[in-house]
Amino acid sequence: MTSSLIKQPIQVIVFDIDGTLAETDEYYIDTIQRLIGPVLFFLSRKRTRIIIRKIVMAGETLLSSFYTLLDRFDLDALFRTLHNRISQRGVEYRYQLMEGYREVLLELSKQYRLAIFTAGGEKSTEAFLKRVGLSDLFEVVVTSKTCRYTKPSGQPLRYIADQMGVQVQDCLMIGDTIFDLGSAQNAGADFIGVKSGFDGEWLLRLFGAKKIIPSVKELPVFLCHFFL
Repeated sequence: MTSSLIKQPIQVIVFDIDGTLAETDEYYIDTIQRLIGPVLFFLSRKRTRIIIRKIVMAGETLLSSFYTLLDRFDLDALFRTLHNRISQRGVEYRYQLMEGYREVLLELSKQYRLAIFTAGGEKSTEAFLKRVGLSDLFEVVVTSKTCRYTKPSGQPLRYIADQMGVQVQDCLMIGDTIFDLGSAQNAGADFIGVKSGFDGEWLLRLFGAKKIIPSVKELPVFLCHFFL
């Protein structure tokens, strides 16, 4: 590990939700499998899931790349507006917290201050955190409506830093997509990618991610080893 991965000891860990803390990929795959499973009756369930996962990941990669291209040319305003409207519909959040993450987050909260930065809606985010019993663990929760801009803008991370009374350089963003990475880069915050979501490791590295771990479960060990 080199010092270029994390510039200085951090005070705040900022988590994305979808694909980082919540099992969104499994939910999407299960939903699609129920729809097209009968058509692929000649394939085993395991093989069908593998095919669906590849399709979903490919679609997510294309969408991420397209949105990033729009952002670079400042053409993402309409896309962002539509997303914000959609994300505010309803309060249901069907995804589950990934197994074993409650204990990991509780462990991290003993040493670091925690925050949430999601592009999801305010109501659905609140419902998820309440349902999984984590509402009190995060000092600041930023959704798609908190700031004028959402991912990959750096504005929400600067907002979190300001609300928590720290420098944005004291924050570490944890996410699974190039949107999360872009926000960290644009804000000047550090970033660690996780492979539990949709954007593949190769795509995260292509856009500049220097450190990627399998999942949030490995985060306490990584941080402990790094600072020791």
